[in-house]
Amino acid sequence: WTHAMLPPTSVQRLLFLLLSAATVATSSASAPSVGCAFASSPRKLLVSSGRRPSAAPLPPPTLLSATVPSDDSTPAPATEVATEDDGLTPQERILRDLGLAEPETEEAKAARIQKLEAERTKLKTQKITNVFVAILAFGAALINYGWKVTHPVTAVEVLAQMQRSSDPITLIGNNGKPTVVDFWAPWCDNCKVAAPTLRSVEKEYGDRVNFVMVNGDLGGNWPLIERFGVDAIPHMAFVSAEGDVETALIGPIPRSVLRADLDALLERAGTVTADEVKGREPLPYVMFDAFRNQPELRRVKF
Repeated sequence: WTHAMLPPTSVQRLLFLLLSAATVATSSASAPSVGCAFASSPRKLLVSSGRRPSAAPLPPPTLLSATVPSDDSTPAPATEVATEDDGLTPQERILRDLGLAEPETEEAKAARIQKLEAERTKLKTQKITNVFVAILAFGAALINYGWKVTHPVTAVEVLAQMQRSSDPITLIGNNGKPTVVDFWAPWCDNCKVAAPTLRSVEKEYGDRVNFVMVNGDLGGNWPLIERFGVDAIPHMAFVSAEGDVETALIGPIPRSVLRADLDALLERAGTVTADEVKGREPLPYVMFDAFRNQPELRRVKF
């Protein structure tokens, strides 16, 4: 009947209302109860009244709660922790109880403490020594810097040092090495400018090339000046390993130019026959040829 008189949606809504009313009646706490529930639409409130069904009520939920002692209950006595007066630390006592280690005796403990103290004293002494050495090194560095500032090494001193360590002129063409013959004078400004560069090149090639220094201010060097055809200084003559003057560079010369010509001379050091010498290519950088009109004088021997 209900299905015949009401549309499907009304039947479904009626069934839902009946189920909701039954649920509310079941969960009510008193026998005569008024239950309220929301239908599928939150705007409609369903009210149902009646007695609870004969079904057994649901058991109340079990709540977990901490047990609170009554006022007249006597607290349990605290367990006393046994203590031992054995002179051991808690860690040592635990190790002893576990059987992992035997407690050290007083003599062993005293020896260990004495050893630690000795090591600490040694370390402290070493630190003091290191600090003292560092202070001395710093002071020496300051003194050295101050000396260099107040007593700078001049270019003339550099040339004089190179003169004192100069290779002998007799090595030219006799030891299988090319040679650089530098003619200089203490009053020559361009010689002073070129001194640092020449010094650095000498340090780089000193074990493969002969470096001969000739002070033009000394009267005894005039025969050498004439032999090499020197007419201006600084004059650097580049001589092959066989003793042939390849070229002469006049004035301050860049380091790259000096290195290029020296590398070329070193590559040629193995050629010994006359045909090989005659067919050589010129050096990468050439400037003054003092033997252009007298090629027979190009080879020098002392």
